[in-house]
Amino acid sequence: MQTTRSSMTKTAALYWALLLLPIFIVTAPLASAQTEQRVNPDLLKIHEHYKPAIVQVSPRVYAAFAFDYSNFGVIEGDTGVIVVDSGWFPGATERAWQAFREKSSKPVVAVIYTHLHPDHFGGLQAILPKDVKDVPVYGPEGWDAWLEESFSSLRPEMFRRIYKQMGIVLPYGEDGTVGNGIGPSPRPEGTPALTHPPTAVVGSTTSVTIDGVELVLVATPGDLEETLLVWVPEDETLFTGDLPLHTTFPAMETARFEAGRDPRRLVDSYNEVLSLAPAQIIPGHGRLLIGDDDVAEVVTANRDVTEFMVDQIDRMFVRGLSADEAIDWLRLPGSLAAHPDLQPHYHRVEWMVKTMYMKRGGFVDDAMDYITLTERQEALRLVPLLGGTDAVLLAASDALEADDPRWAARLATYALAVEPGKEGARELRQQAFKQIAATTISGNERNYMLSTIAEENGRIDWKSLFANGDYERLKTRSDEELLLLMKSRFRAEAADGMDFAVQVQIGDA
Repeated sequence: MQTTRSSMTKTAALYWALLLLPIFIVTAPLASAQTEQRVNPDLLKIHEHYKPAIVQVSPRVYAAFAFDYSNFGVIEGDTGVIVVDSGWFPGATERAWQAFREKSSKPVVAVIYTHLHPDHFGGLQAILPKDVKDVPVYGPEGWDAWLEESFSSLRPEMFRRIYKQMGIVLPYGEDGTVGNGIGPSPRPEGTPALTHPPTAVVGSTTSVTIDGVELVLVATPGDLEETLLVWVPEDETLFTGDLPLHTTFPAMETARFEAGRDPRRLVDSYNEVLSLAPAQIIPGHGRLLIGDDDVAEVVTANRDVTEFMVDQIDRMFVRGLSADEAIDWLRLPGSLAAHPDLQPHYHRVEWMVKTMYMKRGGFVDDAMDYITLTERQEALRLVPLLGGTDAVLLAASDALEADDPRWAARLATYALAVEPGKEGARELRQQAFKQIAATTISGNERNYMLSTIAEENGRIDWKSLFANGDYERLKTRSDEELLLLMKSRFRAEAADGMDFAVQVQIGDA
């Protein structure tokens, strides 16, 4: 198939109309939680520390801290500066860059990506104009693996989950997002794009000298297998990207599910960091680690709790315990459970246990999983035993009054499974979600709950926010690839027994 830029653009437009989902920022405030408290005070206190600042952490290294969901950094060389990652959205990155320009006006002489998640490359266009192509860009070998994986028919749901988790669809404040536990909730200011892909690929630990600065690019897994740590030995400063050093319980797995993430490999990466003995760490998220003691304490704690989780989940799985049983019985050692930098302000530990179990054994926990009913089938049998939907909703209301919103939400969900339009059921469940949001110490759980309420009430238009970025990506794809992606948009069962062919011609006419 011959494909011209014009035909690709038109096919992209057609595909965009069928597939892409974006968002608009919710401007109407969400209703207050049922309880007088609208946000957990501990969660508010954590986010008080995320004030945007350019921090000089060593003689030649600066951190752009808390301007966006992701931190990034700048290393000052003899004649220019080296940019390490660049934040997510161009608007926030531009503000950070303007603030850094008060420290130095030297030109950019190199860029290094720790890995290729959008929140680490999307803002570079605010630092380096798109038409500048002579600046070397370093990245890990296999840098495009995640990008290719994300460009599939599953992409819409993947990014919908990400945006709900981060609180991007919510207004800021006590009726919306207060952050995500490891930094501010990003605002979609501009379109993140990979305007400068890597031109120098690093496949193993490599020493380089750029503009008079000796660097070591350490190839070791983080959130992605394809990750570089950036070590500045003379300054004893390390950039860790998305190796989970976020000063919260480490995101060794995620609720949104990422098949390639493997906490087993993270333990070796933590040991690699400890062997370097940095005096400062600029992590991709969370607070900066400053001083030998702070670095050693946090890295060691993250390593130990990750190794503990891997070993104990393996032990429980091999013993035949289910994921629910593991959640009921797993207890962290006291020193780790009380560690101030291991509190679950980001993901909940329960989510990570369930994902770890899923990756070890699929959906089966015990014999009942082979014969289990669906939620709706179960509800159709259980609700009558409980006295009908009215009785179930009364029990849900009582659970809310007793400060048991998780059970209230479950009961309301049973009622909705039996009678989807049951008056008051969805509203009661949303009250439970609000109560959870008002009390949880997990920034992500709060964001998920409030985003779901806004979504159910029609206050999020999922056809607005991803459009520009995805459209730019679609323009790089052939017509054949775009047409194949469209297959998942049609109900094939409606063509049962039919044998037909479709011919598509795309041109300038």
